[in-house]
Order: sequence, then structure tokens, then C-alpha cells
Amino acid sequence: MEIHMELERRLAEFKQVRKSSFFRAASRNAGTVSAILGKEDVVISDELNHASIIDGCRLSRAAIKVFPHRTSTRRARSSRTCQRRSGSC
Repeated sequence: MEIHMELERRLAEFKQVRKSSFFRAASRNAGTVSAILGKEDVVISDELNHASIIDGCRLSRAAIKVFPHRTSTRRARSSRTCQRRSGSC
């Protein structure tokens, strides 16, 4: 459990908030992802991500760019495009 508490502490520090929560079960992905991301964020997502991750991204209202599985070139291109446009894809 100590490693999970350290992860929560680091995540809170990164997001500049007082506390954060870490869920260990895959079914909790939607809640975790939507709590971390907001409408000003951009998600670069593998097309084979678990449905719970996809649901979390949708709930967050973040912009979502999907790339084909195992295509790091397209993923990198998506990332550069988002950076050039100041986060909007």
C-alpha cells in the first residue's frame, strides 16, 4: 500500500492539488481518467485502449486523438501536431 500512497502524493504534486486518489481496478479507469483530465487537455490514445479508459477520456471532455495500435510514428506526429496548435487538435 505504501507505493500507492507515494503515487497519490506524486500525482497531487504534479497536478498542483492537495490530494489525489489512485484506483487499482481496471473498472475504475473511467473515474480516474476523468478526474485527472479536463476539457483543456489532449489525449493521444491507442485504438486498442480498454473501454474504461476510453469512457474516462470521453467523460473528461478532453480532446481525443486516436492512433492505430503499434504505430509510434503516427502517435509522435499526433503529439507534434497538438503541440504546434497549443494543445488543440
